[in-house]
Amino acid sequence: MNNGDIRVDDKEVIKALANLSFKQMNKAYRTGMKKALDPILKQTKTNLRSSGIRNVNKPYIGKNGKKYKSMLQGVKTSVYIGDTEDSYGKVHIMNEFRLKWFEMGTNTRHTRKGWNRGSISPKWFFRNAVNQKGKEAVDNLDKNIRESIMKAWNKK
Repeated sequence: MNNGDIRVDDKEVIKALANLSFKQMNKAYRTGMKKALDPILKQTKTNLRSSGIRNVNKPYIGKNGKKYKSMLQGVKTSVYIGDTEDSYGKVHIMNEFRLKWFEMGTNTRHTRKGWNRGSISPKWFFRNAVNQKGKEAVDNLDKNIRESIMKAWNKK
């Protein structure tokens, strides 16, 4: 995806930005960014549920008794607000260790004695979600940021 400049020509939004503190501006920007990423997040979870992987809603309990998150809880969004060029938002699946293998698949695995342990075929639930909803997220980014700034200004 290509990151483009965000330009806002609304007089009310510029006036609202002038009246907000730095902390309130960052919070409004973060809220708008997260709201723009929601379609990708929801589509990823929908694709994961329909991918044929069993027990995506249930937490995984390891052999040592340790309880891990469910796979649906492993799909997250994060937003980083830095300088103007450094700000970004992302949806990622790396919050739960099993999702990487189901997304990309594995090669056939063998033990040292030659026993076959099988392989996992790729499900591509995340890649398909980005392809389906990525353009919608980019298109709605300006609108969501503008709305969150106006909401913060009206709240003040």
